[in-house]
Amino acid sequence: MNKFATIKHLATFKKVSFYTVKIENQPSLYEAFYEKINNQADLKEDLAIILHQINEIGNHVGAELRYFRHEGSAHALPSKVLAFEGEKTSL
Repeated sequence: MNKFATIKHLATFKKVSFYTVKIENQPSLYEAFYEKINNQADLKEDLAIILHQINEIGNHVGAELRYFRHEGSAHALPSKVLAFEGEKTSL
């Protein structure tokens, strides 16, 4: 059986809109990742850092390629936390 993937809007910030991939009859990749990480107490701080990075990119710096690290045919969030003044956030 073929499964179809769609692009689902996740959040819009001042400078960037974020999207996730959703395969039919399954949670989106973001939702699955969030649930997996959020349910592990030892990873909650890591999740807060990732959400902070997304907020910082979305509201302050934009999605400029120089802020991402190269990972094969894709790009990932920086391995170091972007500095900013403000609170951590959630999507």
